[in-house]
Amino acid sequence: KGKETGSSIAGGGRPQLAIIVRPTPLEAVRDISRAGELMPQKSTFFYPKLATGLWINPLA
Repeated sequence: KGKETGSSIAGGGRPQLAIIVRPTPLEAVRDISRAGELMPQKSTFFYPKLATGLWINPLA
């Protein structure tokens, strides 16, 4: 979710390691999807989630 989240979790005393990776570009997700390929689990994290966005900003 971001550097701040990783830093706060790692600094909490429990975890010993936090790995921060760059997000997957939307173009890569699109290209892989169009090719009929699958991506690894949890490799496509989008925020806010669709349901959250619909609740926060209902369709008119």
